[in-house]
Amino acid sequence: MSHKKRSYQAPFIHTVMTAPYIYLTHIAALLPCVVTGIIFYGISTLVLIVLCAGSFMILDYAFGRMVRRDGIDRNYTDFSSIEAGVIYALMLPPGTSVIVALTGVLFGSFVVKQFFGGSGNNILNPACVARLCIELLFPTGMAGYKTPMSSWFDVSTLVRGAAGSPDVIVSRDDTSVLYFVELLTGNYAGAIGMTCALLIIGAGVYQALKGTIRIYAPLAYLMTLALLFPIISANLDLQITGFRSLGVFILSSGCLYVACYMLGDFTTMPSRIWGGIVAGVMCAVMTTILYGRVPDTCALLAPVMATNFMAFEIDFFTKTIARRGKSRQREVEYRG
Repeated sequence: MSHKKRSYQAPFIHTVMTAPYIYLTHIAALLPCVVTGIIFYGISTLVLIVLCAGSFMILDYAFGRMVRRDGIDRNYTDFSSIEAGVIYALMLPPGTSVIVALTGVLFGSFVVKQFFGGSGNNILNPACVARLCIELLFPTGMAGYKTPMSSWFDVSTLVRGAAGSPDVIVSRDDTSVLYFVELLTGNYAGAIGMTCALLIIGAGVYQALKGTIRIYAPLAYLMTLALLFPIISANLDLQITGFRSLGVFILSSGCLYVACYMLGDFTTMPSRIWGGIVAGVMCAVMTTILYGRVPDTCALLAPVMATNFMAFEIDFFTKTIARRGKSRQREVEYRG
């Protein structure tokens, strides 16, 4: 009897938890943002989320079947496609058209994920790169923002995009004039699932308690952004100053969403404590440099992609330095 050798190569995953458990936990953490987005922006938002998650799953499965990669159990489902699709959908403006949304899914599934070997082997976050891709390809198509609760049954934007509804506005609300209650609840024009800071923080705590994210990079990222905020404030020429401006930025910029759903990822981020800290600091520094000079979405997501590219090197060097430190300590103890 011959036995096929199965090799699930996930370079940065070192955990006893199964992949389905990890991804189902992530999906559960996303559900409050999904529900809030549907309540605020209506049926078109529900269609976008279901479409992105479903098409991501179908494309991943179809690609796996077509190329017939050895070592892949096609009866095994880890739900990573659904997770990536939902994370991606929640970063879209509510007035995004179906064509634009599917373009990002196609790029994220085929180019970012499957070309690198599928789930657990991709070096970049598929949802992050997919959203960055359509931001660069369709800049005007990313201007479909809506005022919450303004057009619950309107689905015309699914076909025509930002031009499909008179309720669509071309930019997000000016968050500097909002109350903190509005910032925490997400009751202002923005991306589908990136505005409700309270739910995102709760999702991060939930995932941390479940042990399905590594908290070192997200915490280092947020703390570094807070320390470097005076530079960001100078770039943006903000009208408000002090701790209020910092609070408004942290709650409304989308950095909480990035920290919670991208920087704690097991697959694309370093596995060691110091590696995660270094990665979080690097990502925050790059965001600080870019913010105010490029579109906000690019300033948030391009550093994540760059950090993903360097994750292996960061992990390797921090591991090497740690080993050298232990060797020197043992040598000193031996001589003593």
